[in-house]
Amino acid sequence: MATRPTDGPEPAKVSAAAAGHQGAAPTANRNAVFFVALLMVALAWFVLSRTVFGRRVYATGNNEEAVRLSGHRTGTIKVACFMIGGATVGIAAIVYMAWLGVASPILGQGYELNAISAVVIGGASLTGGRGSVIGTLLGACLLGVLSNGLLLMGVSDFSAR
Repeated sequence: MATRPTDGPEPAKVSAAAAGHQGAAPTANRNAVFFVALLMVALAWFVLSRTVFGRRVYATGNNEEAVRLSGHRTGTIKVACFMIGGATVGIAAIVYMAWLGVASPILGQGYELNAISAVVIGGASLTGGRGSVIGTLLGACLLGVLSNGLLLMGVSDFSAR
């Protein structure tokens, strides 16, 4: 009597379980990523446009020497900005790993240029002191639409970059 070998579960179930996609998990992960990003944008907008710290950040970016001469510690402001930047990169990495379900040290390699492009397209000045969070969000959305359009048109990833 010939029977089907039962060495393990069916391959389709194994690949779905290995990918971590069971039920509505992919949609839930995408929604969570969207809401975390929206929360971070709202928080950054509030801090940069409605607080004294935000005004000092813009002033330091525009003319560091004038801020220093007015009696503020520009070194402290820059260190605080780097610390906030590091914390937001950590949050982004955790969210990205949770979304993909994979942890790798080279996961976000090459995204630096995308981030700079989104900020410049959004209207920020590379010399500092100008720009907005909403402009950066719109720049990132425009890059996402362009990337998705190139993907749908069948342009190779090598040519698109």
